[in-house]
Amino acid sequence: MPPMGSDGEWVQKVEVVSGSTGGPGGGTSNTTEATQLAVKAAVEAINTKTPALSGGAVPVAVAGVATADRQDTQIAAIGAPADGAAAADDSAVGIIALIKRGLARWTTLLGRLPTALGAKTAANSFPVVIASDQAAVGVAPQLSSGGHIAAQTAVSGTTYTAFASQACKQLTILNGTGVDIGVTVGGAGVEVPVLAGTYYTFFGITNANQLSVRRVDTSTTQVTVAARWES
Repeated sequence: MPPMGSDGEWVQKVEVVSGSTGGPGGGTSNTTEATQLAVKAAVEAINTKTPALSGGAVPVAVAGVATADRQDTQIAAIGAPADGAAAADDSAVGIIALIKRGLARWTTLLGRLPTALGAKTAANSFPVVIASDQAAVGVAPQLSSGGHIAAQTAVSGTTYTAFASQACKQLTILNGTGVDIGVTVGGAGVEVPVLAGTYYTFFGITNANQLSVRRVDTSTTQVTVAARWES
């Protein structure tokens, strides 16, 4: 039982038992001594691996440290501001020369862009080349004048009658004769029928007299075929 103090309160008593092999009050704790030895060994290991200070700091060895020779090599690879543009995309020149070539090509490309949208002349437009395996794109002719012309079918019925001479870019036959009319270009080739009550436009001609007409039924009764030329 714990002893009682003079004030009548119980007194807590703590005993410290030494872990040493000596008697009471003799030696140090085995645990404390082992810890101190381990710390000492660790400090000595660090000390042996730490180089001597240089200028109050720990020196650091860097592999591939920059030297004057290496800097010259890098400068040559980059190039100088005065270098001209590279002659080709794969030229063995500095980076600056290659960049200048790229900028020059961009300048050329931007120069070909129209300054604004809308219709442009050929010189201010992108050139378009039709692929070799595609048919040419037809272009509608620009027409500024026109008039009417007519041709009468031949009495023989089988003979073609050409329209009178009239320069034009196209001719539209208006078949109001009441009978089917056959048309040839240049007086030869396949006959193109223009049925009664219909019309047909022939493009790509230079004169109305390139077209000749006759009745499809080859009747000897003559009819007058009206047409409109445009140029």
